[in-house]
Amino acid sequence: MSDILYVKRLALLLLPLLLLLYPPLHAVLIGPTDYGYEFFQYQLCGITARITFYCLNYTGKIPSVQQNFCIGLNASQIFVQNVMWYIGKCFNPSWETSLYYNGSYHIFMMTPDLTGNTYNLTTLIYNGTGYVKIVFLISNYTNTFKHCVTLKGIYRGIVGSLEGTVIAGYGCGETVTLEKGTKLEISSLYLYKGKWYVPAIILGNAPDTGEAAYCGKVCLLPCNTVLVTYNDSHGEYCIDYLALPSVIIFNNTVKVFPYNSLWEIEYPNGSTRYFVNCTTFVEGSRVCPVDVVGNYTFLLNKTYLVKSCIPIYGEKEFYIPEAEYLFYVENGSYHKIFVNGSETILFHNSSSSYNTTTSVRFTNTNLQTSTTTSNNLTSSEQSIISTRLYKNPHSPTREFLIISFIALIVIVALLLLVLRGNKGLKH
Repeated sequence: MSDILYVKRLALLLLPLLLLLYPPLHAVLIGPTDYGYEFFQYQLCGITARITFYCLNYTGKIPSVQQNFCIGLNASQIFVQNVMWYIGKCFNPSWETSLYYNGSYHIFMMTPDLTGNTYNLTTLIYNGTGYVKIVFLISNYTNTFKHCVTLKGIYRGIVGSLEGTVIAGYGCGETVTLEKGTKLEISSLYLYKGKWYVPAIILGNAPDTGEAAYCGKVCLLPCNTVLVTYNDSHGEYCIDYLALPSVIIFNNTVKVFPYNSLWEIEYPNGSTRYFVNCTTFVEGSRVCPVDVVGNYTFLLNKTYLVKSCIPIYGEKEFYIPEAEYLFYVENGSYHKIFVNGSETILFHNSSSSYNTTTSVRFTNTNLQTSTTTSNNLTSSEQSIISTRLYKNPHSPTREFLIISFIALIVIVALLLLVLRGNKGLKH
Protein backbone atom coordinates (compact mmCIF):
# COMPACT_ATOMS: atom_id res chain seq x y z
CA MET A 1 0.00 0.00 0.00
CA SER A 2 2.79 2.42 0.95
CA ASP A 3 4.60 1.69 -2.35
CA ILE A 4 1.49 2.54 -4.35
CA LEU A 5 0.98 5.74 -2.37
CA TYR A 6 4.62 6.71 -2.95
CA VAL A 7 4.31 6.17 -6.71
CA LYS A 8 1.12 8.22 -6.83
CA ARG A 9 2.67 11.13 -4.94
CA LEU A 10 5.79 11.06 -7.14
CA ALA A 11 3.69 11.03 -10.31
CA LEU A 12 1.57 13.93 -9.09
CA LEU A 13 4.71 15.95 -8.36
CA LEU A 14 6.29 15.23 -11.75
CA LEU A 15 3.19 15.79 -13.90
CA PRO A 16 2.97 19.61 -13.57
CA LEU A 17 6.70 19.96 -14.31
CA LEU A 18 6.51 17.75 -17.41
CA LEU A 19 3.42 19.52 -18.68
CA LEU A 20 5.21 22.85 -18.27
CA LEU A 21 8.23 21.57 -20.20
CA TYR A 22 6.27 19.67 -22.84
CA PRO A 23 7.81 21.03 -26.08
CA PRO A 24 4.65 21.82 -28.10
CA LEU A 25 3.19 23.82 -25.21
CA HIS A 26 6.45 25.68 -24.70
CA ALA A 27 6.86 26.31 -28.43
CA VAL A 28 3.55 28.12 -28.63
CA LEU A 29 5.03 30.71 -26.27
CA ILE A 30 7.99 31.36 -28.58
CA GLY A 31 6.45 33.91 -30.87
CA PRO A 32 6.91 34.63 -34.58
CA THR A 33 8.09 37.83 -36.23
CA ASP A 34 9.06 39.03 -39.69
CA TYR A 35 12.55 39.55 -41.07
CA GLY A 36 13.93 42.35 -43.19
CA TYR A 37 14.81 46.04 -43.18
CA GLU A 38 12.76 48.03 -40.66
CA PHE A 39 13.04 51.40 -38.96
CA PHE A 40 11.15 53.62 -36.58
CA GLN A 41 8.64 56.22 -37.68
CA TYR A 42 9.89 58.95 -40.02
CA GLN A 43 7.75 61.66 -41.57
CA LEU A 44 8.80 60.32 -44.92
CA CYS A 45 7.47 60.85 -48.43
CA GLY A 46 8.38 57.39 -49.66
CA ILE A 47 10.22 54.10 -49.17
CA THR A 48 12.29 52.22 -51.71
CA ALA A 49 13.77 48.76 -51.27
CA ARG A 50 16.01 46.54 -53.37
CA ILE A 51 15.33 42.84 -52.76
CA THR A 52 17.64 40.11 -54.07
CA PHE A 53 16.50 36.49 -53.75
CA TYR A 54 19.33 33.95 -53.72
CA CYS A 55 17.38 31.00 -52.33
CA LEU A 56 13.93 30.75 -50.81
CA ASN A 57 13.09 27.50 -49.01
CA TYR A 58 10.07 27.34 -46.75
CA THR A 59 7.29 25.24 -45.26
CA GLY A 60 3.72 26.37 -45.79
CA LYS A 61 2.40 28.80 -48.36
CA ILE A 62 4.81 30.96 -50.33
CA PRO A 63 6.10 33.86 -48.22
CA SER A 64 5.37 37.46 -49.11
CA VAL A 65 7.74 40.41 -49.19
CA GLN A 66 5.88 43.41 -47.82
CA GLN A 67 6.64 47.12 -47.73
CA ASN A 68 4.54 48.56 -44.90
CA PHE A 69 3.73 51.87 -43.26
CA CYS A 70 0.71 53.68 -41.88
CA ILE A 71 -0.60 57.18 -42.70
CA GLY A 72 -3.19 59.45 -41.13
CA LEU A 73 -5.99 60.87 -43.28
CA ASN A 74 -8.64 63.01 -41.59
CA ALA A 75 -9.34 61.11 -38.37
CA SER A 76 -8.51 57.68 -39.84
CA GLN A 77 -5.39 55.58 -40.00
CA ILE A 78 -4.64 53.86 -43.30
CA PHE A 79 -2.33 50.84 -43.43
CA VAL A 80 -0.38 50.94 -46.70
CA GLN A 81 1.17 47.78 -48.18
CA ASN A 82 3.18 47.13 -51.33
CA VAL A 83 3.50 43.33 -51.57
CA MET A 84 5.12 40.80 -53.90
CA TRP A 85 5.36 37.02 -54.00
CA TYR A 86 8.58 35.70 -55.55
CA ILE A 87 8.04 32.38 -57.33
CA GLY A 88 11.42 31.95 -59.02
CA LYS A 89 13.97 33.65 -61.21
CA CYS A 90 12.29 32.56 -64.46
CA PHE A 91 8.70 33.24 -63.40
CA ASN A 92 6.60 36.37 -63.08
CA PRO A 93 5.97 37.41 -59.48
CA SER A 94 2.55 38.21 -58.11
CA TRP A 95 2.06 41.82 -57.04
CA GLU A 96 -0.52 43.38 -54.77
CA THR A 97 -1.10 46.85 -53.36
CA SER A 98 -3.34 47.27 -50.36
CA LEU A 99 -4.92 50.10 -48.36
CA TYR A 100 -6.76 49.19 -45.18
CA TYR A 101 -9.26 51.74 -43.90
CA ASN A 102 -12.91 51.93 -42.80
CA GLY A 103 -12.70 48.29 -41.73
CA SER A 104 -11.83 46.78 -45.09
CA TYR A 105 -8.97 46.22 -47.54
CA HIS A 106 -8.87 48.01 -50.87
CA ILE A 107 -6.69 45.81 -53.07
CA PHE A 108 -5.16 45.93 -56.52
CA MET A 109 -3.58 42.73 -57.87
CA MET A 110 -1.69 41.78 -61.03
CA THR A 111 1.07 39.53 -62.38
CA PRO A 112 3.61 41.90 -63.93
CA ASP A 113 5.72 40.71 -66.85
CA LEU A 114 8.95 40.72 -64.84
CA THR A 115 11.60 38.07 -64.27
CA GLY A 116 14.92 37.79 -62.46
CA ASN A 117 15.97 37.49 -58.85
CA THR A 118 16.40 41.21 -58.01
CA TYR A 119 13.40 43.50 -57.61
CA ASN A 120 12.57 46.96 -56.38
CA LEU A 121 9.48 47.88 -54.37
CA THR A 122 8.83 51.61 -54.00
CA THR A 123 5.91 53.42 -52.39
CA LEU A 124 5.60 57.21 -52.72
CA ILE A 125 3.31 59.73 -51.00
CA TYR A 126 2.21 62.99 -52.63
CA ASN A 127 0.36 65.37 -50.34
CA GLY A 128 -2.02 67.62 -52.28
CA THR A 129 -4.64 70.18 -51.31
CA GLY A 130 -7.51 68.15 -49.90
CA TYR A 131 -6.14 64.82 -51.07
CA VAL A 132 -3.19 62.43 -50.85
CA LYS A 133 -1.86 60.37 -53.75
CA ILE A 134 -0.07 57.07 -53.15
CA VAL A 135 2.06 55.61 -55.95
CA PHE A 136 3.07 51.95 -55.85
CA LEU A 137 5.88 50.65 -58.06
CA ILE A 138 7.50 47.28 -58.74
CA SER A 139 10.53 46.84 -60.98
CA ASN A 140 13.24 44.38 -61.95
CA TYR A 141 15.49 47.34 -62.84
CA THR A 142 14.64 46.85 -66.51
CA ASN A 143 10.87 47.31 -66.56
CA THR A 144 8.60 49.06 -64.07
CA PHE A 145 4.89 48.72 -63.26
CA LYS A 146 2.94 51.41 -61.45
CA HIS A 147 -0.38 51.69 -59.65
CA CYS A 148 -1.75 54.96 -58.21
CA VAL A 149 -4.46 55.61 -55.64
CA THR A 150 -5.87 59.05 -54.75
CA LEU A 151 -7.72 59.54 -51.47
CA LYS A 152 -9.67 62.67 -50.56
CA GLY A 153 -9.05 64.22 -47.19
CA ILE A 154 -6.52 66.06 -45.05
CA TYR A 155 -3.20 64.25 -44.84
CA ARG A 156 -1.97 63.91 -41.25
CA GLY A 157 1.44 62.38 -41.96
CA ILE A 158 3.00 59.06 -41.01
CA VAL A 159 1.53 57.40 -37.93
CA GLY A 160 2.39 54.15 -36.17
CA SER A 161 5.79 53.05 -34.93
CA LEU A 162 7.46 50.91 -37.61
CA GLU A 163 8.08 51.14 -41.34
CA GLY A 164 10.04 48.93 -43.67
CA THR A 165 10.27 45.96 -46.05
CA VAL A 166 10.14 42.42 -44.67
CA ILE A 167 9.61 38.78 -45.55
CA ALA A 168 6.59 37.31 -43.77
CA GLY A 169 3.70 34.87 -44.25
CA TYR A 170 1.61 34.61 -47.42
CA GLY A 171 -1.30 36.80 -46.29
CA CYS A 172 -4.44 36.93 -44.13
CA GLY A 173 -2.43 36.56 -40.92
CA GLU A 174 -0.69 33.37 -42.05
CA THR A 175 2.79 32.30 -41.01
CA VAL A 176 5.64 30.71 -42.91
CA THR A 177 8.63 28.69 -41.70
CA LEU A 178 11.93 29.50 -43.38
CA GLU A 179 14.03 26.42 -44.12
CA LYS A 180 17.71 25.60 -44.60
CA GLY A 181 19.35 27.40 -47.53
CA THR A 182 17.13 30.49 -47.41
CA LYS A 183 19.04 33.65 -48.30
CA LEU A 184 17.84 37.05 -49.43
CA GLU A 185 19.08 40.63 -49.11
CA ILE A 186 17.04 43.79 -48.57
CA SER A 187 18.45 47.30 -48.88
CA SER A 188 16.21 50.28 -48.20
CA LEU A 189 16.07 54.09 -48.18
CA TYR A 190 13.43 56.61 -47.14
CA LEU A 191 12.50 59.83 -48.98
CA TYR A 192 12.73 63.05 -46.96
CA LYS A 193 12.40 66.54 -48.44
CA GLY A 194 13.19 65.31 -51.93
CA LYS A 195 16.26 63.19 -51.13
CA TRP A 196 16.84 59.55 -50.22
CA TYR A 197 18.54 58.65 -46.93
CA VAL A 198 19.51 55.65 -44.81
CA PRO A 199 17.54 55.41 -41.54
CA ALA A 200 19.59 56.26 -38.44
CA ILE A 201 18.06 53.33 -36.53
CA ILE A 202 17.70 49.98 -38.31
CA LEU A 203 15.91 46.90 -37.00
CA GLY A 204 15.70 43.52 -38.66
CA ASN A 205 12.94 41.50 -37.08
CA ALA A 206 10.45 43.57 -35.18
CA PRO A 207 6.87 42.55 -36.09
CA ASP A 208 5.19 45.23 -38.20
CA THR A 209 2.52 43.22 -40.02
CA GLY A 210 -0.19 40.64 -39.36
CA GLU A 211 1.75 37.92 -41.18
CA ALA A 212 4.83 36.30 -39.64
CA ALA A 213 7.79 34.03 -40.20
CA TYR A 214 9.72 31.52 -38.11
CA CYS A 215 13.30 30.24 -38.08
CA GLY A 216 15.11 33.20 -39.59
CA LYS A 217 17.97 35.44 -38.59
CA VAL A 218 19.16 38.83 -39.80
CA CYS A 219 22.36 40.83 -39.90
CA LEU A 220 23.41 44.18 -41.31
CA LEU A 221 26.01 44.04 -44.06
CA PRO A 222 27.95 46.95 -45.54
CA CYS A 223 26.28 48.83 -48.37
CA ASN A 224 23.20 49.31 -46.17
CA THR A 225 21.96 45.75 -46.72
CA VAL A 226 20.10 43.43 -44.36
CA LEU A 227 20.80 39.74 -44.93
CA VAL A 228 18.02 37.27 -44.05
CA THR A 229 18.98 33.61 -43.66
CA TYR A 230 17.75 30.41 -42.04
CA ASN A 231 18.35 29.74 -38.35
CA ASP A 232 17.31 26.52 -36.65
CA SER A 233 18.29 27.58 -33.11
CA HIS A 234 15.85 27.84 -30.23
CA GLY A 235 15.26 31.15 -28.48
CA GLU A 236 12.69 33.63 -27.30
CA TYR A 237 11.53 36.73 -29.12
CA CYS A 238 13.29 40.01 -28.43
CA ILE A 239 13.99 43.16 -30.42
CA ASP A 240 17.55 44.22 -31.06
CA TYR A 241 19.09 46.90 -33.24
CA LEU A 242 21.09 46.39 -36.42
CA ALA A 243 22.26 50.01 -36.33
CA LEU A 244 22.01 52.95 -33.93
CA PRO A 245 23.14 56.59 -34.18
CA SER A 246 26.83 56.82 -33.38
CA VAL A 247 29.44 59.61 -33.39
CA ILE A 248 33.25 59.69 -33.39
CA ILE A 249 35.66 62.64 -33.58
CA PHE A 250 38.81 62.16 -35.64
CA ASN A 251 41.22 65.10 -35.68
CA ASN A 252 38.93 68.01 -36.60
CA THR A 253 36.19 65.91 -38.22
CA VAL A 254 32.97 64.50 -36.80
CA LYS A 255 31.95 61.20 -38.40
CA VAL A 256 28.50 59.72 -37.92
CA PHE A 257 26.94 56.29 -38.40
CA PRO A 258 24.97 54.81 -40.16
CA TYR A 259 26.52 56.02 -43.40
CA ASN A 260 24.24 58.17 -45.59
CA SER A 261 21.85 58.97 -42.74
CA LEU A 262 20.69 62.59 -42.36
CA TRP A 263 21.97 64.54 -39.35
CA GLU A 264 21.66 68.07 -38.01
CA ILE A 265 24.29 70.11 -36.18
CA GLU A 266 23.41 72.99 -33.87
CA TYR A 267 26.31 75.35 -33.24
CA PRO A 268 26.89 77.19 -29.94
CA ASN A 269 25.48 80.39 -31.52
CA GLY A 270 22.16 78.60 -32.22
CA SER A 271 22.51 78.24 -36.00
CA THR A 272 21.84 74.84 -37.54
CA ARG A 273 22.47 72.92 -40.74
CA TYR A 274 22.00 69.40 -42.14
CA PHE A 275 24.88 67.09 -43.01
CA VAL A 276 25.54 63.50 -44.09
CA ASN A 277 28.42 61.27 -42.94
CA CYS A 278 30.75 63.98 -41.58
CA THR A 279 31.08 67.61 -40.56
CA THR A 280 33.72 69.90 -39.04
CA PHE A 281 34.22 69.56 -35.29
CA VAL A 282 33.12 72.61 -33.30
CA GLU A 283 33.38 72.04 -29.56
CA GLY A 284 30.12 72.55 -27.71
CA SER A 285 27.94 71.94 -30.75
CA ARG A 286 25.19 69.36 -30.71
CA VAL A 287 24.52 66.76 -33.41
CA CYS A 288 21.57 64.43 -33.79
CA PRO A 289 19.89 62.39 -36.55
CA VAL A 290 16.97 64.21 -38.15
CA ASP A 291 13.38 63.18 -37.38
CA VAL A 292 14.33 60.26 -35.14
CA VAL A 293 12.16 59.15 -32.22
CA GLY A 294 14.19 59.07 -29.00
CA ASN A 295 17.04 61.05 -27.48
CA TYR A 296 20.08 60.64 -29.72
CA THR A 297 21.66 64.06 -29.30
CA PHE A 298 25.44 64.16 -28.85
CA LEU A 299 27.23 67.14 -27.27
CA LEU A 300 30.51 67.48 -29.18
CA ASN A 301 33.45 67.17 -26.83
CA LYS A 302 36.56 65.00 -27.02
CA THR A 303 35.57 63.11 -23.88
CA TYR A 304 37.01 59.60 -24.32
CA LEU A 305 39.99 58.46 -26.39
CA VAL A 306 39.39 55.14 -28.15
CA LYS A 307 42.04 52.93 -29.79
CA SER A 308 41.18 49.85 -31.84
CA CYS A 309 43.04 47.36 -34.03
CA ILE A 310 40.01 47.17 -36.31
CA PRO A 311 38.90 50.37 -38.08
CA ILE A 312 35.72 51.89 -36.73
CA TYR A 313 34.21 54.23 -39.32
CA GLY A 314 37.56 54.09 -41.09
CA GLU A 315 39.65 55.09 -38.05
CA LYS A 316 41.67 53.22 -35.42
CA GLU A 317 42.23 56.07 -32.97
CA PHE A 318 39.60 58.71 -32.23
CA TYR A 319 37.49 60.37 -29.56
CA ILE A 320 33.86 59.85 -28.64
CA PRO A 321 31.74 62.53 -26.97
CA GLU A 322 29.99 60.20 -24.51
CA ALA A 323 29.37 56.55 -23.68
CA GLU A 324 27.79 54.98 -26.76
CA TYR A 325 27.54 51.94 -29.02
CA LEU A 326 30.15 51.80 -31.77
CA PHE A 327 29.76 49.57 -34.82
CA TYR A 328 32.60 47.76 -36.54
CA VAL A 329 32.78 45.22 -39.35
CA GLU A 330 34.28 41.79 -38.92
CA ASN A 331 33.86 38.73 -41.12
CA GLY A 332 31.37 40.55 -43.28
CA SER A 333 28.80 41.96 -40.88
CA TYR A 334 28.45 44.78 -38.39
CA HIS A 335 28.86 44.22 -34.67
CA LYS A 336 28.27 46.60 -31.80
CA ILE A 337 30.41 47.33 -28.77
CA PHE A 338 29.40 49.60 -25.91
CA VAL A 339 32.20 51.97 -24.93
CA ASN A 340 31.78 53.85 -21.67
CA GLY A 341 35.26 55.23 -21.08
CA SER A 342 38.71 55.61 -22.61
CA GLU A 343 39.39 52.29 -24.26
CA THR A 344 42.13 50.28 -25.87
CA ILE A 345 40.28 47.64 -27.87
CA LEU A 346 42.41 44.78 -29.19
CA PHE A 347 41.02 42.13 -31.55
CA HIS A 348 43.11 38.98 -32.01
CA ASN A 349 43.22 36.82 -35.14
CA SER A 350 40.11 38.54 -36.55
CA SER A 351 38.10 36.99 -33.74
CA SER A 352 35.84 38.71 -31.28
CA SER A 353 38.25 38.63 -28.33
CA TYR A 354 39.40 41.92 -26.88
CA ASN A 355 41.30 43.58 -24.06
CA THR A 356 40.27 46.89 -22.56
CA THR A 357 41.59 49.33 -20.02
CA THR A 358 38.08 49.87 -18.66
CA SER A 359 34.79 48.05 -18.85
CA VAL A 360 33.22 47.30 -22.22
CA ARG A 361 30.04 45.42 -23.02
CA PHE A 362 30.40 43.35 -26.15
CA THR A 363 27.86 41.76 -28.48
CA ASN A 364 28.95 38.76 -30.53
CA THR A 365 27.01 37.15 -33.39
CA ASN A 366 27.25 34.96 -36.47
CA LEU A 367 28.80 36.48 -39.58
CA GLN A 368 28.69 36.71 -43.36
CA THR A 369 31.59 38.03 -45.45
CA SER A 370 31.54 41.25 -47.46
CA THR A 371 33.61 44.40 -47.93
CA THR A 372 32.79 47.82 -49.28
CA THR A 373 34.00 51.36 -49.76
CA SER A 374 31.39 53.99 -48.92
CA ASN A 375 31.58 57.77 -48.97
CA ASN A 376 35.38 57.71 -49.16
CA LEU A 377 35.43 55.74 -45.92
CA THR A 378 36.98 52.33 -46.45
CA SER A 379 35.06 49.70 -44.58
CA SER A 380 36.47 46.30 -44.59
CA GLU A 381 34.18 46.63 -41.69
CA GLN A 382 30.97 44.87 -41.68
CA SER A 383 27.71 44.80 -39.76
CA ILE A 384 25.86 44.22 -36.54
CA ILE A 385 23.96 40.99 -36.36
CA SER A 386 20.69 40.74 -34.54
CA THR A 387 19.39 37.19 -34.40
CA ARG A 388 15.78 36.22 -33.85
CA LEU A 389 15.32 32.58 -33.05
CA TYR A 390 11.97 30.85 -33.35
CA LYS A 391 10.52 27.37 -33.41
CA ASN A 392 7.24 26.91 -35.20
CA PRO A 393 5.01 24.36 -33.40
CA HIS A 394 2.86 24.11 -36.54
CA SER A 395 5.83 23.14 -38.71
CA PRO A 396 8.21 21.29 -36.36
CA THR A 397 11.56 19.73 -37.17
CA ARG A 398 12.25 16.00 -36.85
CA GLU A 399 14.13 16.46 -33.55
CA PHE A 400 11.26 18.54 -32.20
CA LEU A 401 8.77 15.77 -33.02
CA ILE A 402 10.92 13.05 -31.41
CA ILE A 403 11.33 15.02 -28.18
CA SER A 404 7.60 15.80 -28.12
CA PHE A 405 6.70 12.11 -28.65
CA ILE A 406 9.00 10.93 -25.85
CA ALA A 407 7.65 13.56 -23.47
CA LEU A 408 4.09 12.56 -24.34
CA ILE A 409 4.81 8.90 -23.57
CA VAL A 410 6.26 9.83 -20.17
CA ILE A 411 3.23 12.00 -19.34
CA VAL A 412 0.80 9.22 -20.33
CA ALA A 413 2.78 6.70 -18.24
CA LEU A 414 2.62 8.93 -15.20
CA LEU A 415 -1.11 9.43 -15.66
CA LEU A 416 -1.59 5.65 -15.80
CA LEU A 417 0.44 5.26 -12.59
CA VAL A 418 -1.79 7.80 -10.85
CA LEU A 419 -4.93 6.01 -12.00
CA ARG A 420 -3.49 2.65 -10.99
CA GLY A 421 -2.59 4.08 -7.60
CA ASN A 422 -6.17 5.24 -7.09
CA LYS A 423 -7.49 1.75 -7.87
CA GLY A 424 -4.96 0.16 -5.53
CA LEU A 425 -6.00 2.41 -2.68
CA LYS A 426 -9.68 1.55 -3.19
CA HIS A 427 -8.90 -2.17 -2.92
